[in-house]
Amino acid sequence: MSENLKNVIELKCSELQPGQIKAEYKVSKSVLNAEAEAVARDFSVHAPVPGFRKGKAPAKMVMSKYFPQIKEELTRKVMSTALDKFSEEQGTEIVAFNLPEGEKFPEIDPAQDFNLVLNFDVAPKFELPDYKAIKIDVPVADVSAAAMAERIESYKKMYASYQDVNEAAVAEDMLNVAYTSDFVLPEDASATLKRQVESDDNWLWLNNPEIIPGAIAALTGAVAGKEYTFTADYPADYREAALAGQKVKYTVKVSKVQRRVPLSSIQELCEKMNLENEDKLQEQIRESLELDAKMKAESEKKDKIVAELLKKVGDLVIPPTLLAQETQKELRRIANGMVKTEEDAKKFKDEVTSHKAAAEL
Repeated sequence: MSENLKNVIELKCSELQPGQIKAEYKVSKSVLNAEAEAVARDFSVHAPVPGFRKGKAPAKMVMSKYFPQIKEELTRKVMSTALDKFSEEQGTEIVAFNLPEGEKFPEIDPAQDFNLVLNFDVAPKFELPDYKAIKIDVPVADVSAAAMAERIESYKKMYASYQDVNEAAVAEDMLNVAYTSDFVLPEDASATLKRQVESDDNWLWLNNPEIIPGAIAALTGAVAGKEYTFTADYPADYREAALAGQKVKYTVKVSKVQRRVPLSSIQELCEKMNLENEDKLQEQIRESLELDAKMKAESEKKDKIVAELLKKVGDLVIPPTLLAQETQKELRRIANGMVKTEEDAKKFKDEVTSHKAAAEL
């Protein structure tokens, strides 16, 4: 970065709101010309110009031949210097920056003055308290017999197998199916879209998230060898744009109903997990639960330390962009905990304003 360039860039700053600063830059055409010529000289050392040895071609000729590349490098140089100048003058760390809403980045033209406006989100200024003096004790929970038994049962389900049953399908069963629909495929339909609306051989799991909306309600109670029809109501934000917001009528032929059969004994579980005996299984599970407990305690400890630090620091101004990012992250966390079905998703959307307000707290 050219120190001279940093010194001659004009910068005027004003606060838009707490944590956000408007920066107005101006670079005169004489400065841009000088910098463009310096970039051209650098190019001439490596860039070939017919009739001249490298580094010997006139600057104007190099400028004419490589102007797009020179302008790109000039833009990078000016932007890098502008950011550095802002950070130095404001004495703060840049969290994010962007153009004012609706604005486009202006092109640099060495024949004209260059004007640029950027909005900066900046890190709040505060004095770091004596964090070493904060004492937080979070005991690691002991592994209980109940937790051991629960983990073993979860492993039995995890390593379960699916077996054919001659019964009506219930929740969490797997159905081997063939299906068609009334959806008209576009000519450029992807393989994924084609399989979503028609398949000669597929598996549908009667559990969320549904592969086809409405399949759980329509096929619970289904038996092998019979045909069923239902209408799938695809949500407006469905991942396949062609199906988003569509109502699609399906005809489904069920050929098999399979049900998960958990392992019935500890010995079976040991075999599935390649463990010698029950003692080894208990040892592995205990180590896993102890690690979980330790990680949970560490997480709680960090949260408490942060809470104590915030008490000592006082109120902080959170930059708008960072606040928006953290709000979205918290909103996703809330959604992941609440939305399990299509009904839940609709309810969440209807109440998104209140959920967003809770996420901002």
